Amino acid sequence: GAGEPNFDAFEANPFETRTQRREAEVVALLEKLPAETITLDPQQLGKVDRNQGERQREIQAANAARIADIKANRKAKRKTRGRSKASRRAAKKEGNIIDEKRQRRKAQLEAQEQAKSKKRTNRASGGAGAPPKPYDPLDRFVAPPAPAPG
Repeated sequence: GAGEPNFDAFEANPFETRTQRREAEVVALLEKLPAETITLDPQQLGKVDRNQGERQREIQAANAARIADIKANRKAKRKTRGRSKASRRAAKKEGNIIDEKRQRRKAQLEAQEQAKSKKRTNRASGGAGAPPKPYDPLDRFVAPPAPAPG
């Protein structure tokens, strides 16, 4: 082709990044000014900004508050396909709310599970007072004990 494969990066760089573009713009603006007008404040040259961390925390807190505000005010879309339908999102939010009915049902299920585990341990140990019998893989070939008459 007619284009030169080895471009000069100091001229028009077609692959320049955002920061390179900014730097080039600053350099171009500074070149327009006379050299005598460009000065630095001698009192500020050797100083360290000690409040920078505090300022950064304030900026981050402001950004977090702004993002939270944007998320809170975001409206649900009317039509979307799949899992992110507005009605499904509303149902998920509703499902995440912990109410008394759900807590009672959870406690009831935990009580049932504990009762089942107690029955299993009692059955495996052969009664309440006997120590649990160690596991033996050959026990599966032993005939089960005869049920007690009664």
